Amino acid sequence: MKKVLLFLAVWFFLASPVWASPFLVCNPDTTTNPPTFYRVIVDGGTPLSSPAQAVTGGVRMHHDVAGLNLLQTHQFTVSACKVNDVGVEVCSATSGFTYPAPTAPAPATGVKLEQ
Repeated sequence: MKKVLLFLAVWFFLASPVWASPFLVCNPDTTTNPPTFYRVIVDGGTPLSSPAQAVTGGVRMHHDVAGLNLLQTHQFTVSACKVNDVGVEVCSATSGFTYPAPTAPAPATGVKLEQ
């Protein structure tokens, strides 16, 4: 019985990295007035809200992009936002980048068999 439990524990810890999702992240915001959430737009679609994640000294964005096909090109647009004292959302200027689809590797040159 102990061997079965040990096997299951080892299997779980070895298999857990396979279940990890890709995440869209940013450098921590260490200002005195950090955002409370981030507005993320993927490929010009509907804006998604991602709560700010507390890290040492500030907050950062940690947005799960597990549903995207990362073999395709994607355009990301992100704004740092918070709700002011009156209850109105205030967002920073948007920042964006394109995630390129992977390209095929260059063909190998000088490939041969030697004896």
